[in-house]
Amino acid sequence: MDLSSALEEHAARVTEGAEQRLANPTTAERIAKSVRRAKRRANAIVAASTVAVIAFAAAAWAAPRDPEPPVTPTPSPTHTPLPAIDTVDYLVNPGGAFVTDEAISCQQIPTVPLAEDAIAYPGTMPPLPTWIEANRIYGIADGLPPSYPIPLYSTDAMFYQLAVSEILREYSAGVYVQLALIAGDGSWWGFTARYAVVDEMPFDDPGLFVRLTPDPECQGGPRAIDRSRIPADHYNARMMVTRADGTVISDFGDVQIVTGLPSIPFLRVTE
Repeated sequence: MDLSSALEEHAARVTEGAEQRLANPTTAERIAKSVRRAKRRANAIVAASTVAVIAFAAAAWAAPRDPEPPVTPTPSPTHTPLPAIDTVDYLVNPGGAFVTDEAISCQQIPTVPLAEDAIAYPGTMPPLPTWIEANRIYGIADGLPPSYPIPLYSTDAMFYQLAVSEILREYSAGVYVQLALIAGDGSWWGFTARYAVVDEMPFDDPGLFVRLTPDPECQGGPRAIDRSRIPADHYNARMMVTRADGTVISDFGDVQIVTGLPSIPFLRVTE
């Protein structure tokens, strides 16, 4: 068989009548539908590609050119617990002193000039804690009595016996002890101090205590003249001891007044 002649004959048969078939309305409509379907498919592909390109371009435009460094959270301030009784930081250490052989008024406590030499503890000056609960001074309604004692040493403290013998001997009934708590604006509140050993307390262990009683005549400054309670804050403390042979005032440094009675379990008062 001549392959070339066979292909020519097949092509002649296929093309025979092709013009008439293309001119047929039915054939023409079928071809037009195919063309329209192909165009729609092509348009859809182009549109999807365009949206993808726009989205990518928008994302690229919105993204920062230089990545921001990670933000380090600011740590919240930590709460420093108040020193507990019988620990080394619980009691203050007296500093400079003013000594005179004359009796002076409690109104002079905040202003007398203090010498730089410290007074040894517990020989001359009585002890005082570095923080005091306000309601131990004033009491609370239907609760603690006024001037609820403030613990200084428990009976388990290393120097308890020495402190008791020194304090009770040095500050007997004939010795007058006053405390002035001086605020930053010059206001100050005055208290009388009494020391005693207490064996039975509802919330505290037995030990040596000080009882602070507000002295309405021993105060001054804009916040104290109205005889209000001392606010919770940090104060400069000065203690004055008046004896028959003279007066000693010593600087006790920073003492903090705190709200309520946080050291007594189950008693959280804020008045």
